[in-house]
Amino acid sequence: MRLRELDVINDCLATLGETPLNSIQQDHPLVAGALKLLRAANSRVQAQGWWFNREVVTLQPDLTTGHIALPADFLSVDPSDRQQRYSERGRRLYNLDSQSILFDTPVDVSIIRLIPFLDLPWAAQDLVRAATLVRFVESYDADELRVQQVQIDFQQTYRACNAEHTRFVQPNMLSQGGVGGRRARMRVTTGYTRGLRRF
Repeated sequence: MRLRELDVINDCLATLGETPLNSIQQDHPLVAGALKLLRAANSRVQAQGWWFNREVVTLQPDLTTGHIALPADFLSVDPSDRQQRYSERGRRLYNLDSQSILFDTPVDVSIIRLIPFLDLPWAAQDLVRAATLVRFVESYDADELRVQQVQIDFQQTYRACNAEHTRFVQPNMLSQGGVGGRRARMRVTTGYTRGLRRF
């Protein structure tokens, strides 16, 4: 079943024994805060890079300025050629080696995109939901038992999402090899298993 923002908000409210809402437009003092936590968790979870939001793309420099504009929905950018070093400067691509934002040829990069919550695969939606709940109960002083429950839920949903990631990535690693295999393996996992503070 697909999750909606309303489902996540109601899960947050349930941790405090609040009555579920029929719409996020309803007047409730906790809705705005919960929505803010949900959208922040969506960005933080996706910034790790998963099978559904990492792409290798070719970016073209502007013929007039020589600048390369980064996509509006990007979270991070890495060179697909590990001999190159690129970063972001003011939503433009920056060459760390030449210390310049000027390019005269297309550049292949690996980008992590921010996907709207409603468009995520279900396993990723569930992980964002669980990460939101952790931050919500910490912010609104839920009882210790409830905190433990949402932390366990987060750990379980992370394992499920990571298993889905592995299922998608492994065939690419076997079939592509070389550069393709390295691209398929690219995902930052540091922090997931060290605790919940990353989110």
